This record gives sequence, structure tokens and C-alpha cells, in this order.
Amino acid sequence: MKIKQTQWVKLDKAARIFPCISSKRDPNVFRFACELMDPVEPDFLQKAVDQTLEEFPLWGSVLKRGLFWYFLESSSLKPKVQPETKVPCAPIYDRDVRKLLFEVTYYQNRINLEVYHVLTDGTGALQFFRSLVTCYLYLRYQDIEEIPNLGYDASRFEQAADSFQKYYGKQCSQKPPKAPKAYQLRGGKNPDNRFSVIEGTVPLDQMLFCCKEKKVSLTVMLASILMNAIGMEMSHKDKERPVVLSVPINLRHYFPSESARNFFSLMNVRYDFSSENGNVEEILGPLKEQFKKGLSEDEMIYRVNQFMTILQNPITRITILPVKDFFMRLGYQVVSKTETADISNLGPIDLPEKAASHVKMFDVFASKDGLQLCLCSFKNVLTMTFTSSLRNTNIQKNFFRTLAGMGLPVTIAAVPFSQEEL
Repeated sequence: MKIKQTQWVKLDKAARIFPCISSKRDPNVFRFACELMDPVEPDFLQKAVDQTLEEFPLWGSVLKRGLFWYFLESSSLKPKVQPETKVPCAPIYDRDVRKLLFEVTYYQNRINLEVYHVLTDGTGALQFFRSLVTCYLYLRYQDIEEIPNLGYDASRFEQAADSFQKYYGKQCSQKPPKAPKAYQLRGGKNPDNRFSVIEGTVPLDQMLFCCKEKKVSLTVMLASILMNAIGMEMSHKDKERPVVLSVPINLRHYFPSESARNFFSLMNVRYDFSSENGNVEEILGPLKEQFKKGLSEDEMIYRVNQFMTILQNPITRITILPVKDFFMRLGYQVVSKTETADISNLGPIDLPEKAASHVKMFDVFASKDGLQLCLCSFKNVLTMTFTSSLRNTNIQKNFFRTLAGMGLPVTIAAVPFSQEEL
């Protein structure tokens, strides 16, 4: 489906919540970053952005407001590569300004891609970023005449598809129980709606060896360590409520889809410190079982149906947008009370060999009014990045100290930004 000048596209079902709940404190923007061996050449990066955009035409859209829903409208706007001058994950969408929903910046050896969540999810953005980085490196070093295809050969129609609509209506056998209220992180917030970014890296092979010893996945292991880090900061009274982590699930692993838009679900896993002493060893078992159950086919189908049923409600569909915004914000506030923090694993990132030789590492993180841990890996480097609106960083300290206590060589850094921010 080729995006023409006057074409408009409905937001996918997951994207509809983001314009309603976005704020200065949490603008629902996430960032992918790639650290290169050499300083970035802006001219080559601009050419790479222009060329990559041709393969992802929906990324040339702007967000518009209708009477009943938001929608994407094609535009003739062209992204302009800029040096990094703003704090990370600053708001991108401004209802009063017609602008694209992503930005590409650079700082020294680093390329940044920031995306408003309305446009796509982490998997969709990663497809774009891999193509962008690969294109830049082949242009920059002129290794070959033709830039390689990265295996993402979806048609324009497949890229723009709303997969929630496609898989809505499949039957599941059971309904998950109602989520309880969760322990909420408290404390003073950073000034000026800023959040802290703390990045840690460990050798991937050593981390996977620890997981293999415990017979758990990487996500289960790090979720358990995060839960334990939170538990270490809880008072006796705090433990009356469970710690609940929200885990985004890439639904493309469970339903055939080539969509470059949002197609994810959220799974909650919990641990009750009131009935258990709580350490990493004790948390691993219950979390492993919850992940196994939560990733079952029945659970995935239920989440898609539950989400779609709300949006397909006839009353919801005919309600004007300002009223929808109000009730969606209210619903989001209710749901947020059932979560303590977030953990998101984007998994391994790969590039063609000639491009990979010029790259040190990748990183990913998102804006968050609370606490979130994002994970990704490249070659043998596992990157774990915390974003938090809270001044207190004891949870992050506990997390990385636990990894070091397991014998892992941990490198920690507060992520540097532009020269103006250093």
C-alpha cells in the first residue's frame, strides 16, 4: 500500500491509548541508540534516513485528530537529521504543530532514533533502526555497491496492517483472574519532568550461563533480580501488597504478522513478599511458572480479545474524542495501580557482518513516569537500561549489585546526552 499525499490511516488498536495518556512527564517516546566505532558523519546519516524512509512509507505520516478517533495522515514532510540537543525521550507529538512522529539525532559516535509510540512498538522501530544503521554504514564505508536486504520484505500493505483487527475473535478456553492492586513506588520526582537513565552492561555469554544453571530464561532471571531489588526497599507494611512487573509481549511470535505498527500485549507477573521471605532464588520458581502460563496460546488470545472488545463497543465507537480521551485516561490510571514497574526485553539485535564490524553496542530505553528496565543485546554485550522519574536510585543500585554478587563483570554508566546536557 503506497502512502499518497492525501491518504489517511486509522491508528492501530494499541496506538489509540497513547495520545490520550501522553504528558510532559511521560510523553510515550522510546529511544534506540547505536554506538559506533567512529564519529557520525551527518551527511551520510541524512542520506540513510531518506533512503530508509522509502522502505517504511507510513513513517512519513503525521497524527491528526478526528471527531471520534485519532488517525495518521500522509505528509510531504522530510525528517532532518540534527545534532542531539534535547534531553532523551522529550515529547515529539504536539497537537498544535504538524510534524513527524520520529526523530533521528546524533552525538559523537552515537546515532539515536526516538519514536512516539503511536507510530509503532519496539519491534517495529527496531526493524526501521536496523535498516537505518545498516544503510548508513554501507554508505559511510562504501563496502559494497548495493545495501543488503535485512530480511524484512513485507509489502506496504503488510507493514500498515492492524494485526489486532485480523486476529480478534479467536476463541480461548479460560479467563484470567482480576488483577490485584500492586505495591507502588514512592518518593520525590526529578525536576522539570526529567527522568534518570542508568545503563549497565555485562557479557551476554556469562549472563546466559547463569540462566542455564537455574534453568530459566534471561527475562525470567532479570525480572526476578528486579523484583528482589524492589523488595529490598520495601517496609514491612509495604509488603501487604505484591510487587507486579508489567512485561510487553511481542505478539508477532504468536500470530503470523509482518506489521510494522503496534502489535504487542502486556503480561503481569507478581510476587507476594508478605507470605515469602523473598530473594532471587525464591522468586525464580514462581516467576518461571507465571511466565509459562502467561505466554500460553489461550492467554495471548484472551488479551487480544479483551483489548478489542473495549474498542469495538458500540457506545465507545460513537463517543466523541474528548470524552474518549477522558475515560481512557481514567482507565489507564486504574490499570497503573495494578503495576509496580516495567521490564521489556527487545532481545538480540543483529546486523550484516560488514555493518556489525563498525558497531560497538546498541541500547534501548523509554520514557516512564515510574521505573522501567529495558534490555537488548548485540554480539556479546547485554545492555540493561533503567529509566525512572524518581530521584531515589536504590533499586537500580540493588539490581546491579546483585549481578556483581553473581560474579558478573558489570559496567555502569549514567547515559551521556548532548554537550548542553553534560
